[in-house]
Amino acid sequence: MFICLYDPTFLQAEAEKINSTGHPVLDFVGGGVSLEMQMPKLLWLKTHRADLWAEVRRVSDLPDWLVARASGEDARSLCSVVCK
Repeated sequence: MFICLYDPTFLQAEAEKINSTGHPVLDFVGGGVSLEMQMPKLLWLKTHRADLWAEVRRVSDLPDWLVARASGEDARSLCSVVCK
């Protein structure tokens, strides 16, 4: 399990790389990703920890993971679905 705590400053290069693509999907997140979003975290993981990346089967935000652990339901919050 890889847990990225809330200190996203090390993700600056990944966010810039994603934003530099100018991909149309970025329009859905205000024109660019921020350090707090999942995409920079996932790109960092893929780039710097390929061993863990190869084992990834699903990704979730902490609130969604906590709900799943507490309820047994794999539900996603509206914030995770829409904003992240």
